[in-house]
Amino acid sequence: MDRSSSMKRKHNKTVLCAFVSGSVFGAVLVIAMSLPM
Repeated sequence: MDRSSSMKRKHNKTVLCAFVSGSVFGAVLVIAMSLPM
C-alpha cells in the first residue's frame, strides 16, 4: 500500500515536471515567433 502510494506520487511528480517543461517550451516558442526576425 505504502509502496503504491510512493509510486503514484513519483508518477505525479514526473507528469508535473513534464507539464511545466512543456509549458515553458511553448511560451519560449511563442515569444520567439512573436519577435521580429
